[in-house]
Amino acid sequence: MLRGGGLSTGDFTSLTSGGIVKNINMVVEGRADAAAAAIGMPVVRKAHATVGIRFIPLTSSTTDAFFAREVPGARTYVRKPHKRYPFIKQTMTMAAFDAYLNAGKQVSADDAYAIAKTLHTQWTTMQKAYGPLRGLKPNQIAPATNPHLYHPGAIRYYKEAGVWTAANDKQQAKMAGQLK
Repeated sequence: MLRGGGLSTGDFTSLTSGGIVKNINMVVEGRADAAAAAIGMPVVRKAHATVGIRFIPLTSSTTDAFFAREVPGARTYVRKPHKRYPFIKQTMTMAAFDAYLNAGKQVSADDAYAIAKTLHTQWTTMQKAYGPLRGLKPNQIAPATNPHLYHPGAIRYYKEAGVWTAANDKQQAKMAGQLK
């Protein structure tokens, strides 16, 4: 991620923190100069209203191929200035990450199937209640760039729903191979 922004670990002194919200609060409090954050987080808006913040764009050499190689599960996207994001002053390329619901081996195939089906069939309702989901269409719920193994029960549902592709099979096999 740092290389994607034109930085290296030698460019700063890192701090240990308790998570993204704490990171941002440390910037507001003057205990840190920068923190990783997602632009849609309420704490980001609060930080901007309190002290003013800005985001650092990725360099032009940071591509989806770079992320596939260096940060599996991440990709680029272009964010234009918008009234919802007053801290974005110019069009910039930023990093995006998919979010995943993780389940342990103890979760049965039937339970994983039911969870995947509920999420997929209720996606539009959830988008109304939870803003970060709004940029994703229901048929994009199982990205083939997932850097983790999908649960067999979830795969069964995704195949039935028609959202599982040959690219998903390829990525699933790749991730399984890395565990061996």
